[in-house]
Parts: sequence; structure tokens; C-alpha cells
Amino acid sequence: MRIEAVLLTGGASSRMGIDKADLLVDGVPLGHKIALALSSAGYPVTVLGRQPLAGFPFQKDIEEFGGPLIPLSEYRPTRESVFVCACDLPQFDERIVSLLSVKIGRSDVAAPEVNGRLQPLCGLYRSAAFDVARSLASEGRRSMMAWLERLAVVRVNETDFQSAGLDPEIALGVNTRAELDEALHRRKG
Repeated sequence: MRIEAVLLTGGASSRMGIDKADLLVDGVPLGHKIALALSSAGYPVTVLGRQPLAGFPFQKDIEEFGGPLIPLSEYRPTRESVFVCACDLPQFDERIVSLLSVKIGRSDVAAPEVNGRLQPLCGLYRSAAFDVARSLASEGRRSMMAWLERLAVVRVNETDFQSAGLDPEIALGVNTRAELDEALHRRKG
């Protein structure tokens, strides 16, 4: 399966207080760390957001803080599938893309379900799903969950992660400094 990746960096980061893409993890800004990990694994990465990341193609958000569905609806995939990733995943492991590609089957999307919650900003989407995103955006809809409601979704659960030798928490984002500190502490655990 031919896979590309998009990294979403345009969020307001209001609860964090600074741009989440700029959070330092292992001395590297988190957005850049995730983009490098995906690129090194062979997935071409395009950054969708307010500011580019050096060394990666960039698509500027047409609406500042409009939510992730808007920039995704503007994106034009060039490969069969697109790994959609937020920039606030401090425990990110690029091997998640392989797990999701095994699980997607004939579905439109494979998305992690961790702690009983679907994680659409760490999922693998068929390129045709972006037509649905465009349709929703044209109707004024902005919800990622509205997008998922229109797609055939495979939920990749914690047991699937563990069977693949991965910690399910690699799919979880953080919104506050305390959540970041806790995630990094558990990672070192």
C-alpha cells in the first residue's frame, strides 16, 4: 500500500500556552520530531498548518484555527492512503502506520481506539475519504467525528497495539503542560 502522511500543526494550543508543534521532546520540537520519524520510515510528509517545518512540503491553513477538517478537506492526496497525524503526540512511534495499514482492510479508515475513545488525528485514511471531507466542509461541517460518521471505520483497539508490540498511548495527544509531563514520565517508566 502506498502511503503518505499529513502532519497537522495549525491548532490554537490555547490550553498548552505555546504552539504544540514547538514543544521540546528529547530536545527536538515535537512537530519536527514526528515529521522526521515518518519521513525516515519512508512516508512523504506534508505539513498542514500556520507555519512550515523546514524540509517538508507545506500547505497553509486557509482559515486560522478552523479545526482539522478544514485543512484536510483542502488536501489533495497523491497516494492510495494518507496517515493523518496531529503534532501533539509526545509518545509517537511511526510503526503505528504499519499497524493501521494491516488493519484497514477494505475500510475507509483505520483509527486507534484508546481508553474507549476514537483517535481520528492518528489514523490511516483512504485517499477517497478526502472527497467526503471536502463535501462536509462545503456544507459548513467542521467535525472530525462527522467525517468518521460518513466513513467505514475500523477501530484498532489496545489489544491490537499490544499484539503488535506497541503501546496504545502512542496515539494520544496532550493539551496541557501537565499532560505532556505525565506522558513523558510514563514513556520513561
